[in-house]
Amino acid sequence: MKVQIYSSTSPILRLALEEIAFQIRYPFDFVILAISPKYPYKDIPIYVPDILEIKENQYLAFNAIDAFRNTDIIENGVVACFITFERKGSIKKFIKENITNCKFSELVSDTIDYISKNSSLFHIIIADYCQGYFPLFFERLSLELEKRNISQNNICGGITSSFMEDGKRFPGYLFTDRKFIEEGFVILSFENVLAEVEISTGTFKRGPIYTITLGKGFKIYELDGRPAGYLPKALLKNIDGERLEYLWYTPFIIIDGKGNHHAVRTFKSFTDEYIEVWAPIKEGQKVKLSFLIPEEILKDTEKIVRRLKAAIKTADLCLNFSCTARQYTLEDRAKEELIIYGSVINAPLFGFFTHGEIAPNMKEKKLELHNQTSVGIVLKEI
Repeated sequence: MKVQIYSSTSPILRLALEEIAFQIRYPFDFVILAISPKYPYKDIPIYVPDILEIKENQYLAFNAIDAFRNTDIIENGVVACFITFERKGSIKKFIKENITNCKFSELVSDTIDYISKNSSLFHIIIADYCQGYFPLFFERLSLELEKRNISQNNICGGITSSFMEDGKRFPGYLFTDRKFIEEGFVILSFENVLAEVEISTGTFKRGPIYTITLGKGFKIYELDGRPAGYLPKALLKNIDGERLEYLWYTPFIIIDGKGNHHAVRTFKSFTDEYIEVWAPIKEGQKVKLSFLIPEEILKDTEKIVRRLKAAIKTADLCLNFSCTARQYTLEDRAKEELIIYGSVINAPLFGFFTHGEIAPNMKEKKLELHNQTSVGIVLKEI
């Protein structure tokens, strides 16, 4: 498998795609594009296949505010990953749209059927947040995969990133087959490709453990029997501005009775009565308050990247799905994480800053939706 990665930050979509088309050096079989939501979304499914001269089923594009071209962070532009298979590799797609109008049971059943029929393939899920509907669906999907004893080690992905305003997230569209997909997700399934996945948290400094004594969905109402709203107020006390983003330095880690870490949850909002996070929680879960500093985030990244390198010594492509909140807490050192991936893996790198990451949890192999993590994937055609 050969990979070409190009980018453009032209403010005009047509010119951005023409700039990328001019750089292409050899034929390709499939294209994955991360496209800023600043571009008119209705133009994307028209211009992408026409300007890049690709068949309507040979690409997947999605919204991402910041995306990765090797070791560079491309802001408000287009990054395109062109894949050329040299042996028997291929990519197939599974598409679901307008999922907020679907029955959970049917949606889960259809997705399970597809994954089980293609259990030998490696699956990458790119999804819109769907106003919180996708995380709830994904939780059900993971439980059903576990119940049916279907392997989850070969599934990962990320949630598209788009603009936030007053705590509200605008849609993150996906594009394929000459149409835009609203409130949906796409699974890219790689055939005859070896893949390895690792997840980095970097949450080494940890504080007290709490029990969620009242909570449902994305909201925690009580911690240890006390109204949960007291905690963020205490954390922000005497801090100028009391910006929500300051709480991204102190995410929750969901743990089990043995202290094993399963997933990370980032603050989305809070009131006097509750804390809202970006992915589902459950009543009775124990959560540990953590504290992030850039040095330890990067140290953990290097550890998991070296494991990826050991697993697949010569990769054809490296992918990185990293949380927007992680970008914030890394401050001016976000690019250093990409440099670690690039220098150790020594392969073309593509990815983006997400609004949620999909990967097996940290200790077991159950699939989770994470916040504030970096999911690294290496791929090699066989």
